[in-house]
Amino acid sequence: RDYLQPVTATILQDRLGLSDECMCYDVPLGCSAYVYGLHLAAMHINAGCRSVLLLAGSTGEQLPDGYVPTEIPMLFGNGGSATLLEYDETAAPVYGLLRSIGRDFKMLASPFSGQRHPFWPMVQKFGYEKACAYRDMFHMEGMDVMRFSLKEVVTMINDFKERFACDYNEYEILACHQANKLIISNLARKIKFPLAKIPLSIVDYGNTGCASIPLAICEYYANKDVAQDTGKLLTCGFGIGLSLGIVGITVEPQNCFPVFRVKERYDDGLCFEDYK
Repeated sequence: RDYLQPVTATILQDRLGLSDECMCYDVPLGCSAYVYGLHLAAMHINAGCRSVLLLAGSTGEQLPDGYVPTEIPMLFGNGGSATLLEYDETAAPVYGLLRSIGRDFKMLASPFSGQRHPFWPMVQKFGYEKACAYRDMFHMEGMDVMRFSLKEVVTMINDFKERFACDYNEYEILACHQANKLIISNLARKIKFPLAKIPLSIVDYGNTGCASIPLAICEYYANKDVAQDTGKLLTCGFGIGLSLGIVGITVEPQNCFPVFRVKERYDDGLCFEDYK
């Protein structure tokens, strides 16, 4: 989020000049947020909305220019995306399967400085510097996360394939969350999906969280001749929560625009002096 409060969606509604009639809310998930967002958007359209704007992204650590961190063991990137979904009475159904494994939330979490373990009681107990270290902690049990990715995600995808009589040959790509290249290659092997049909955006951009899926879609379609493409694809996200999902959608390939890089930072007009 831009702020602890309010939600970011209402801020963006104003910045985009959208009508006050918009219903805006945040979905504070991690790497599964894009597929959950697609599913929610389809539900809204089924309920009568004519269009839904899905904004998904992750900024992670906003490091100074030229700073190369040695303390971060994985390569993360920053990314944002905008996906417009519109009602079309001739459209094919959107199929999705979402799951949650909350019992394992501790294996991938930032556990401290929320409401369960608030910051100032930690200061009283551990001192300011130690409390700051706990506040900024991101905990990951790497091998357990790997097993989750190659067991629970594989099971979910196979269940999706069976439930909806899914034929992989009908889909142009599987736009998968880009956790790391090893997970993707092993996932493809286990579900028997051609690795050549899984775009690897992580090679150029790192792990961009929930933005990795739309980034992979744009990288694929924006860099080729799409005249013969159907735009039918699968999206799959999984991560913190633990949360996972797979959704099949059809995009308009000519409207999947190239990825571009920005350095500008929006000035919200707030300054510390105004909040003494």
